[in-house]
Amino acid sequence: MIAVLKLLFKYQVKSWFSFLLCFILPFIFLIFCVAFSNTIQQPISSNGAFLALPGVIISIGPTIGILNLTLILTDFKQTLFFKRLKSMPLKMSEFFYSLVFYHLLIILIISAQLLGFSAAIYHKQIHFDWINWAWLFVTIIINSITSCLIGFIFNIFIEDFKINLIIAIAFFLLTVFLSGCYLPLFVIRTSAILKYLALIIPGTYASSLMIYSWYHFTPTYNGKELISYKDYGIFTNYLIPLIISLIIIIVLLSFILFHKAIKTLPYKIKKNLQEKINAKRWKRTK
Repeated sequence: MIAVLKLLFKYQVKSWFSFLLCFILPFIFLIFCVAFSNTIQQPISSNGAFLALPGVIISIGPTIGILNLTLILTDFKQTLFFKRLKSMPLKMSEFFYSLVFYHLLIILIISAQLLGFSAAIYHKQIHFDWINWAWLFVTIIINSITSCLIGFIFNIFIEDFKINLIIAIAFFLLTVFLSGCYLPLFVIRTSAILKYLALIIPGTYASSLMIYSWYHFTPTYNGKELISYKDYGIFTNYLIPLIISLIIIIVLLSFILFHKAIKTLPYKIKKNLQEKINAKRWKRTK
């Protein structure tokens, strides 16, 4: 596992595009999202930086777990790196866990950098005392694992790297714009169509958990919350997105673990149908 992590790190350092995607793009999006959030009419009077930051942190998951992972695996298959990887005494499961663990570390590092950057630039606008840090950490983990599993599935079931990239980019764009990353969920929920589309995207549930952790210890007046996470999300109960997120992870992981059986399933069904048809024909001719 350590050997794979070292190879992945070497590739990350040498690939300028991967470095740009992981360590530069999130900060550019943060600046634009803060400016955009300042123009939005919010449910409760707040500020753009505190509204935009959770969405940008959530967007790191699909950016790295879907886009970057797809680019890395696609590039591996066309370079000497994949041959070096094949020569290593490594099982497919070990490579999978190493890949997910590596991207999880990268996502945690960039999330910490974004929080530090926001504290330095927008320190007067960030209410760090409102945040439940334990829930924030759990949310980032769930979002990271889900995104990595989706990215890995694309590479397993789609062999053509061009189609793979197109689908990964399309899914990434749908995720960041419909799951509350760049467009807040309280804006999306105003449209019935966008709301139902958002419920199809796995990232929406991670965004809902992020909102719950972000507006957790909000100020109260006479025992009532002045600001609630319910004002900014789709769900009124954090257990719903949590349970659905865990179910999604289990389903995606099952797809990966049993991908060989799943890929051959259509052929088995077709074979069984053909055998039944042949059996009926044989009975008729008998």
